[in-house]
Amino acid sequence: MNRRELLAGLSVGPMLAGLTGRLRAAATDPLARIAVSTWSLHPYFKATKRSVPGTPPQGSGDLKLLDFFQLVKDRWGVTQYETVSTHYDSTDPAYLAQARAALDKVNGKIRNMPCDIPRTNLSDDDDAHRIASVDAVKKWIDVAVVMGSPSIRCNTGRSRANPANIDGTVKSYRELADYGAGKNVRVTIENHEGVSTNMALLEQLLKTVNHPNLGTCPDFGNTFKTEEQRHAGLTMMFPYAKICHAKTLEFNAQGEMTSFNFPACIALAEKAGFQGVYSIEFEGSADPMQGVAWTLAMLKKAL
Repeated sequence: MNRRELLAGLSVGPMLAGLTGRLRAAATDPLARIAVSTWSLHPYFKATKRSVPGTPPQGSGDLKLLDFFQLVKDRWGVTQYETVSTHYDSTDPAYLAQARAALDKVNGKIRNMPCDIPRTNLSDDDDAHRIASVDAVKKWIDVAVVMGSPSIRCNTGRSRANPANIDGTVKSYRELADYGAGKNVRVTIENHEGVSTNMALLEQLLKTVNHPNLGTCPDFGNTFKTEEQRHAGLTMMFPYAKICHAKTLEFNAQGEMTSFNFPACIALAEKAGFQGVYSIEFEGSADPMQGVAWTLAMLKKAL
C-alpha cells in the first residue's frame, strides 16, 4: 500500500462507518414507519365533529389542517401524516399552497390521502355517474401531487342492482390506476365499505385490474367481525400494501387495546414482508389525544 492509498483508507473508513451508523439508526427508528391520520382527531375538525355516532365530547371542532402538522410534531414527535380529504377546507391553489407550506415548515411528509367524496360511487350501475365519480377522484389525485402524497385511498362503492357485480368497479380502478401512474400517485383500496368489505370480491377486483399502480390500505379494525376473518383478510391484503391503518378502538386503564389483538396484526404485517408506514387511526371513545398516545406507544414497542 502506498502513501496515497493509506491516506485514502484513513479518511474514507471513518466516513463509511459514520454513514453505516446513521443508516442503521434510521432503519431502527420506529417513527420512520409511523404516521398520524387526521381521522384520529376527527372530533376536533368542524367537518367531522358529529359525523360518527358516539363522537367523543372532548373534540373542540376548531382544529384546522394548517395547524394539524405542527400539533402532531409538537405533541408526539411525528412528522409523517395521513390527511383525509374531508379535512381540507378547500382545493383552491391558494389554500393548497398554504397547506403545503405548513407541512414543509415541520419538514413533514404526507404518506396517504383517504378520499371520502360525497355522492360518488365507483361501482355505480349508472355509467354516467360512475364516470363522474372517477373524475372526482382524479381531482384528488391532482391534490395529492401538490401535497406530495405518494398515494390516495378511494372508496369502491357497490352496484346497487347486484352487489356481487364488479364490472364497473374494474373499469373505474383501471382508469384511476392509469391516471395515478402518470402522476406518480398510487391508488389504494381500504377494507372500508361497499365491494371492499367482501374479501373475496376485493381479491377478485385486485387480480382482475392487475395494475402495478393499484394496491391496498389494510385497516386492522374495519369490516372484520372475528379474529379469523381479520387474519384471513389482512393476509390477503398486505402483499398489495405500502401503507396501512393501524386502527385502535377501546383501551383499558393500562393503555392496552381491548377491542382486538393489535400486536397480532403488526406481527402478521411484518411476517408478510410489509415495509411501509403504519398510520395511526384512533376511533375509540376516549379522548383522541390520549388514544393516539396509547397507539403510538404500542407501535413503538412493536417496531
